[in-house]
Amino acid sequence: MILTAGMVSFVLSTRVECHLELIGDAKTPISSIRLKGIAPLANATLYIVEQDKSMHESGKTDRPMRTIEGVLESQDIPDDIAVLACPRESMQQVLLLALEIALELHEWDGCLQRSFEGDASLDEIIAIGKRVIREPLALLSREFIVITCSQDYPIDPSDAEDEAGYQLPSQHVAMLAESPYYAETLNFTDPFYYHWEGTGRIDYVINMFQGTSYLSRFIARLPENVETLQDGETQLLEHFCRYLEQAYRQFSGNVVTIQSLNDAVHSFARAMIIENAQLPKADLSRALEQYGWEIGDAYTVIKLDFFEKGKWHDASLYLVHLLTHKWHDTCALAIGKSLVWIINETHRDCTLDTSSETPSSIPEDYILSLVKNHSCCAGISEMFEGFGRLGIYHREAEVALQLGRLQQPSFWYYRFSDYKLDYMLNTMISEFSIEQLCSDGVAKLLRYDKENGTELTSSLFQYLRNSRNVTRTADQLYLHRTSLVRRLDRIKTISGIDFENQDEMLHAYLSLQLLELTRR
Repeated sequence: MILTAGMVSFVLSTRVECHLELIGDAKTPISSIRLKGIAPLANATLYIVEQDKSMHESGKTDRPMRTIEGVLESQDIPDDIAVLACPRESMQQVLLLALEIALELHEWDGCLQRSFEGDASLDEIIAIGKRVIREPLALLSREFIVITCSQDYPIDPSDAEDEAGYQLPSQHVAMLAESPYYAETLNFTDPFYYHWEGTGRIDYVINMFQGTSYLSRFIARLPENVETLQDGETQLLEHFCRYLEQAYRQFSGNVVTIQSLNDAVHSFARAMIIENAQLPKADLSRALEQYGWEIGDAYTVIKLDFFEKGKWHDASLYLVHLLTHKWHDTCALAIGKSLVWIINETHRDCTLDTSSETPSSIPEDYILSLVKNHSCCAGISEMFEGFGRLGIYHREAEVALQLGRLQQPSFWYYRFSDYKLDYMLNTMISEFSIEQLCSDGVAKLLRYDKENGTELTSSLFQYLRNSRNVTRTADQLYLHRTSLVRRLDRIKTISGIDFENQDEMLHAYLSLQLLELTRR
């Protein structure tokens, strides 16, 4: 450890009541500590000198170097020397404490080194850091998870989702995710102060990177009404952070919260969804084994699309962690500005109500809460067997989102089972127009209605929707039953449709559905 004048001065300031004044560069490396007047002049030395009261009272900091009488005559402090001024009566005490602190800091560094080499947990390393650093400490992952923190860090332990870390409250994550200032700080390579907007809270932050990609951030929370830390403490924080970062890199390769973002299951799922890849069953089976899953298990796919204004897509990794740790036997992955959530229904069959038409064992009230709280909407596939068919059923969830948003934009989530017919109708007119596909009989009715101001086409549609039930259709159209029967006879005559021919009736009904689709 390279000990600096600032480090010793900072720790001293926490242990003595007298006023201390460090003169010179706080980053000056020191190998010895001496009282004033001891000759010869030594390099890399911190000199303890008597405080010049007149200078202290006047607030001047550019005092001449003559304070160290008999040692230096120059007005400038050499680069390899620092001066710590204190009251005359405290000089001996400060010297002894400074020597003791220098030894403690070297021992502290040795303890950090041994803990790192001995594979200590992150919590244990944080506890060692707190032997010297007074500020509350935390390590926040890119998923907005507090991977570890000191006991005095202001977070409620009851928020712990699992042993891997604490989940930040969603309102805090929303504040960060929607903040341009926070997004800007993700690229900072030097330590900086983060000012929480509207709260008055300030953090001293050191970002960690994996190559050029942001990985996590080390945080020291400043006390209220304190805007900056002493130089010596920031030096200790940066020194400590180097150990924590090395340990975190090892840690992040061994826990599901980080590893799962790039494991084989996630990689194969991405390939099937994005590239429509067909993967060897043997490879897929081996990958699923780590989750305890099998290829033939039953699955459901839920796709979440984030509203642009909500900015939650910037916090998609947070939601990946939230979903996979709240609901075991699920797998979530972020793809672009969407999130895909794969649910293994076979392993969740203890909570699955087989009498329900709901195609997913995740409760509907949770899905509704999820999309409302995180500014997104969801498309839900039907339940299917076979992980290798993931790409097809992801497409179901995608189609449910597309059609649902068009037809019911006020809804929060959409099930593919509710939009099958609409998808079929849309597919029909993907190559030919409605005019080309429409039944000749329905086309004749449309022309007649247009020329005569009648509503024969809508009456036929209502009749077919009601499974050709005359009484029910008459009630809905506010007609007498006999009047409807006469209207249906007119429809038969004008359209030429044979009501006894099932193929003609099917063609007519599909034509009317296509026409309805275009009016939405």
